[in-house]
Amino acid sequence: MWPTQKMKRYCENTGCLIVPVSSKSSQYEELEWRISTSLAERCLMFNLNITQMRCYILMKMILKTFITPQCNGALSSFMCKTVLLHCIQSTHSNNWRPPNLLACLTCCLTVLEKFVRQINCPHFIIPENNLMAGRISPYNKHKILEILRNIIRSEGSVLLEIPIDNIGTRLQVKMNMFGAFQYYRTSDEIYATISGQLLLTISGTVSALYEETILV
Repeated sequence: MWPTQKMKRYCENTGCLIVPVSSKSSQYEELEWRISTSLAERCLMFNLNITQMRCYILMKMILKTFITPQCNGALSSFMCKTVLLHCIQSTHSNNWRPPNLLACLTCCLTVLEKFVRQINCPHFIIPENNLMAGRISPYNKHKILEILRNIIRSEGSVLLEIPIDNIGTRLQVKMNMFGAFQYYRTSDEIYATISGQLLLTISGTVSALYEETILV
């Protein structure tokens, strides 16, 4: 069960902050304040395992590479974090293991697609707070859904196009070294190969991005 009772008790006792941030497109920007649960969120993030952290980093890379250039400002890394937390809570902890990285990423992207379709991304701690309220235009909704569907249907191959830290190039080189596409393979075999090599490729990126990830 995640979060654990110990984590819940900590989050309940740590309190919250009030910050001078208004809602999107507010007419009363100078008067509005927002409840911040950043201390509780930090506790949750520090209790992620390595597969969950890698999944979050990949979501941020996908956002920066494929979505932000076409729909700037519509989605945020905080939404990616929220989607991840919802997915972890609704799935068995045994699923979040290194061999399942690509499957876990697909799960998160599917949930993100659902939230965009409904234009409702519930805050993990305050679910009444819709993080997508006022942020996604009809055009951006259509475009984001199209991008996410294409990524999900690609079964991981779209990750070869990610330029950040040369992830795509390094992944493709490693896969070619192992002959992943030099002879016929079933989709399941290709899926497993991408997932396995992705683990090796992204491992070096995780530590460098870890501190930034916790603070976002």
